[in-house]
Amino acid sequence: MRPAAPAFERLRGSGAFQRTYDSDDTTRDIALLGAALAAQMAIDADDTPSIEASPLSPFVIGVVQHGVQREFSLYVARTAAARRN
Repeated sequence: MRPAAPAFERLRGSGAFQRTYDSDDTTRDIALLGAALAAQMAIDADDTPSIEASPLSPFVIGVVQHGVQREFSLYVARTAAARRN
């Protein structure tokens, strides 16, 4: 991003991450959903991806909100498959 860019530019091209905690007290953020991660998903720079997960389910749900539109896209994957990147 260029130095004189408007404030809203910081929000473009966002992604959804999962924070993992390792046994040595370090953390890692694993990218699960975003424009550069999956070519088969239509995620624009103005879209906002998020991940919904439950510890009781073997699935995660990806939600992509398309800017200011009312429509959104849903994606479902097994939790283990979503972490493979």
